[in-house]
Amino acid sequence: MPLSTRLSASVHILTILAVMPDQFVSATRIAESLDTNRVVVSRLLSKLNEAGFVISQQGINGGARLAKKPEEIPLNKVFEIVEDPQFAPLHTPNLECPIAQAFVEVFGTMLAKAEGAFHDELAKITLADLVPPALEALQLAESS
Repeated sequence: MPLSTRLSASVHILTILAVMPDQFVSATRIAESLDTNRVVVSRLLSKLNEAGFVISQQGINGGARLAKKPEEIPLNKVFEIVEDPQFAPLHTPNLECPIAQAFVEVFGTMLAKAEGAFHDELAKITLADLVPPALEALQLAESS
């Protein structure tokens, strides 16, 4: 079973908002960039809004915009908001089996270390790290 795409979609959404800081961007416009349904974007925006990362506005000129500076949004916090807490849980084996017992102990420890490293790396990255390449790509597209 593949992992969820909620983290990458949420960071994509936040990047769009960071590149357009002075305007409210509609869920429809964001959905076009993500090539997904507006409902998917609205659900993620709702979670990001509840966490205080975005501000939403209803109405004809409505949409979402960042509530914080990009450098104040570490990706590990985005992960915590939109994803399940444990991204690679163990299955539930028959613990009467000695192989299963060893597996849970050894592989569980390996997964915990990998998950810790993943979160540590995400904590080093903020939304601000994604803005310059996004702005450059936008400027190139506009000049073409």
